[in-house]
Amino acid sequence: MHMRTKALVLRAVDYKESDKILTLLTQESGKLTASARGCRKKGSPVAAGVQLLAWSDLVLYEYRGRWTVKEAAVEREFLGLRRDVERLALACYFAEAAEALAVEDVPAPELLSLVLNSLYALDQMPQKPLALVKAAFELRLMCAAGYEPILDGCAVCGAERPEEPRFHLREGALHCAKCRGGVGEGISMPVSPPVLAAMRHVVCGDARRLFSFRLDSGALEELAGVLKDTNAMVLSDEIYAELTYGQKHVSPANLPELYDRTIVVNGFSKSHAMTGWRMGYVCAPKPIIQCLTKLHQFGIMSAPTVSQYAAIEAMRNGDRDIEHMREEYDSRRRYLVENLRRIGLSCFEPKGAFYVFPDIRSTGLTSNEFCERFLREERVAVIPGSAFGPGGEGFVRACYAASMKDISEAITRMDNFLTNLRRSQGRG
Repeated sequence: MHMRTKALVLRAVDYKESDKILTLLTQESGKLTASARGCRKKGSPVAAGVQLLAWSDLVLYEYRGRWTVKEAAVEREFLGLRRDVERLALACYFAEAAEALAVEDVPAPELLSLVLNSLYALDQMPQKPLALVKAAFELRLMCAAGYEPILDGCAVCGAERPEEPRFHLREGALHCAKCRGGVGEGISMPVSPPVLAAMRHVVCGDARRLFSFRLDSGALEELAGVLKDTNAMVLSDEIYAELTYGQKHVSPANLPELYDRTIVVNGFSKSHAMTGWRMGYVCAPKPIIQCLTKLHQFGIMSAPTVSQYAAIEAMRNGDRDIEHMREEYDSRRRYLVENLRRIGLSCFEPKGAFYVFPDIRSTGLTSNEFCERFLREERVAVIPGSAFGPGGEGFVRACYAASMKDISEAITRMDNFLTNLRRSQGRG
């Protein structure tokens, strides 16, 4: 009997000279044990798909009650957590805990979702404290094991909003401070409203959104829920993916729910300062790529060979250059925002790219009027916000992809422009 399934490798034990014995957590059948013959040989086509913590598309066949991996295509390796020994150790702990709880041949979709999303948090959310990820995982795992705490109200008086809420560790119950005597002996700890809200989210929420109460990717997770059971695709333009500050870009393709329906469009103009080289690329499911290849072959001229080789070199050896450029842009970003605010223009601090969008409504000028006068009087060009749609009116776009010397001079000239404008309006 053959079976095709997606599975997470919870355990991988070397066996004989070149085999592995795997413990899998599958979508359809829960926990399974399978052998991967020859996977440790050089050039094995299944090697990547059967490594520990790999989320893979597997073809298994059964013979005399034993499963064997026939095909394995890795879909998610969680490379981010593999580069950090603490995150990797925590991920292995998650896998061991899931293996202990899962039962052979019993579907466990909630458990699988919990582990996958916890691994995703470790992999894609470096800003997330490891202690928080661990605590959320363990609390939700306790629920899956049948030890769900009582959090909907006071376990003694039934009040939905307990006064001075406390949590009894032995009984696993929430209670009012005044009801302490009704829950028995043991340690009872005070619980703050934010902590209680987080606990309720972890216990009662969708496992796919386990960490959404503090995730910038919450919108993506919401999108995944909306797209469920539809044929819709996600087209994600990620040209600024490498230029983010204080957070890591999360692609829709990183979410297990959106992986198979996401088309990622990217290039080198922003990440590697290759504007004008006209180099880009698309990542998508194989059937989509096959169609795009046909269109490209007969409708679009190829980029110059030198540009293609430059792009290959940038991808292989350009990571340090990206980091250096991002650090430079970050310092310019903070300088520009701080000084725009200093001269009287409120400005949201951007989290990516190399543009700021200061609010110029206090000047009484439209976006076009501001840009035209600023250019004419101070010889500095900015883009009217109205160029980006009606919602941009009252703002202008300034680019900090320039030297710090030029940015400083532009700030001086804008300050002078605003001073003269206020005087002419009788507000100076």
